[in-house]
Amino acid sequence: MSVSFEASHLTQLILCPTCGNRLRFNAGTRLCCDKPHGATIHNDIIRYRPDISSQEMATRDLQAEGYLRHTKFPTQIDRMRRFITQLPRATRPVLDLGCGPGPTTQLLSEKGFDIIAVDFSMRSLELNKAKSALFVQADLNDIRFVKDSVDGLMMADFLQHLGGLEVQQGFLHRTFEALASGGWFFLSCMNANLKNWLRRDIDGSFGGSGRIRYLRLTPARLLKMLPSSVQVESVRLMNIFHQPFLDKIAVRFPLTRFVARMIVVTGRKF
Repeated sequence: MSVSFEASHLTQLILCPTCGNRLRFNAGTRLCCDKPHGATIHNDIIRYRPDISSQEMATRDLQAEGYLRHTKFPTQIDRMRRFITQLPRATRPVLDLGCGPGPTTQLLSEKGFDIIAVDFSMRSLELNKAKSALFVQADLNDIRFVKDSVDGLMMADFLQHLGGLEVQQGFLHRTFEALASGGWFFLSCMNANLKNWLRRDIDGSFGGSGRIRYLRLTPARLLKMLPSSVQVESVRLMNIFHQPFLDKIAVRFPLTRFVARMIVVTGRKF
């Protein structure tokens, strides 16, 4: 099935992985180039590189249906909802990167945004029912977007899985190029808390024989990774508790960074 006419303007904010031009389709046929191994469309989902495959991706597919039942999500979704609710209406689309089966995409859709939602897991994208979204299966270290083309970046709970510090910083610098001047961003990732340090659990893996890697960050390290074009408006911690009400109280106390599981940074681009 082809991407609808209404979503065609969204595809052209993505750069083709084979020719580097704006990605264009008509009736399911790629028009930007005819080079092999380029992007295709399957069930209204763009496959950025159809030959993408890995053990991590297979593990993510298996975990997709149970993803939202994780105990950490009530607190995280509450934080994202409070952030999204106060956002102004955008004139350009927004990116929901690492969108998973859809909690953030749905919140953005309810706010009225046009969305490009990207995830590694095809099964997660199939479960994502948000409207006003173009879905793309891609490795976030691979996909490229047109510069200054979006008004918002939603980057929730995946940075720690992208690789080492240089890889994570490279991703952030490339991705922020897509954000227009004045555009907003929400970035959350695993916090390296005191328990993690004591257990030497900063760089590790989980899920399906350790196929999902992670590298936890400190707030200071995360801030150093951001490009100079970014203005940080808040740095907060969360997931001391899995219940939103208790967590909102707990994060107000000193030394939160030593016990919180997640870091949240928000701000804008100059």
